[in-house]
Amino acid sequence: MNLTSLRSPTALLALALFATSAGAWTGRSVEGSGISRTETRAVSGFTSVGISVPGDTEVTQGTSETLSITADDNLLAEIETVVENNALKIRFREKNLNVRTRTKMKIVLGVKELQGLSIAGSGDVKAGPLKSESLNVSISGSGDALFERLEAKSVKVSIAGSGDVTAAGKVDALVISIAGSGDVKAAKLETKTVAASIAGSGDATVWASESLKVRVAGSGDVKYYGNPSIDKSVVGSGRAKHLGAAPG
Repeated sequence: MNLTSLRSPTALLALALFATSAGAWTGRSVEGSGISRTETRAVSGFTSVGISVPGDTEVTQGTSETLSITADDNLLAEIETVVENNALKIRFREKNLNVRTRTKMKIVLGVKELQGLSIAGSGDVKAGPLKSESLNVSISGSGDALFERLEAKSVKVSIAGSGDVTAAGKVDALVISIAGSGDVKAAKLETKTVAASIAGSGDATVWASESLKVRVAGSGDVKYYGNPSIDKSVVGSGRAKHLGAAPG
């Protein structure tokens, strides 16, 4: 291509459009100041939480709804916390914002009720004792979720990526869906019925007393405690493996 064609109005317009679209795609970049600050924010009227910032979150259940965020002081203004359709969203204001933190980001959240938790990205969540009628947990990315003591009638866990969910406690029904290499570690979650579906290399370890339904396509394994009735279908090298009557 000669220089004349590069200087033509059409070529210049194309280059300008490309630069604009590339900038929109990559987004603005912000580096943390290195100065940590904690900010308390007023939140209310939510029953689920969606987190898409790269911080660690601690969740406690009580009689009030509270939220504090610790991060580089110049990054706090970049984080928005809004309630939409009964869901608290903790996210960056700009969708394609590139953030480089210099101090550890930490979120401390107090909930009255938690029916849904979604993690997008690399943030980890640790929840203390939690009671709920039902709970849906969704992870897309490499974030992990830990439930120290969970009591519920029904729990649904969906993982797309490499994130892990670890849970102990007691629930009636557990439904697991894994697409990727993520694991569900629920050997200490006493459950009546479990339905586990795995597409990929992820593993699930569960404890079922009444029934266990297993669907595996790939190399993922379902390992289980208890003596439930079994309904299984495995395509690939995955398997369903009995570990014993109860965890030690």
